[in-house]
Amino acid sequence: MKAARTTALIGMVALTTMLAACSSHRDISFDGRSVTLHVASTPAATITANGGFSIGAKAINITPAQRQLLQNYYTQVTALHAHAITFKQRMKKTGLHMAGQALHMVGQSVEHAAGMGHASSASNKAAAKVMQGEGNQIQDQVQRMCQEIKQTKTLQVTLGNKIPAFGPYAGINPVPGVSCGHDQTITII
Repeated sequence: MKAARTTALIGMVALTTMLAACSSHRDISFDGRSVTLHVASTPAATITANGGFSIGAKAINITPAQRQLLQNYYTQVTALHAHAITFKQRMKKTGLHMAGQALHMVGQSVEHAAGMGHASSASNKAAAKVMQGEGNQIQDQVQRMCQEIKQTKTLQVTLGNKIPAFGPYAGINPVPGVSCGHDQTITII
């Protein structure tokens, strides 16, 4: 049972890592001073760190309360973007480490089956425990990131309701290339 779970976890990590490497679709871009939202057939919208809001080259008049919401959005999106980069890097590193551990375990089993060595049950159990621990840490990080994505999407809806000009941008994915399912699983597109 644990071996099947470990194998499934290794497969998930490897697939996620490969998908992350292929991702190039962006709905949001960052330049260090602003966040730019891109929606097809709509001019790009830009939000600055101080809550300034423009669509195309036109500045949108906003109230102080709307400015505060935009500042909160800027802060959430930039933090979420940083977390996504860290997560993708960790997934790649963990995936490679787990694949190495799995190959080591398979190699020991093959050597044992061929009579060329002995399978170290203790060694394999220790490696499986390490992989399970890494998998649990990733799962915890996924749940935290999905919660942050959910909060940011809720803020987008609020912005769309409070600032009509923001409406077309309220449905974009706040973390390009990352999507959370209803069961708190994460997909890297």
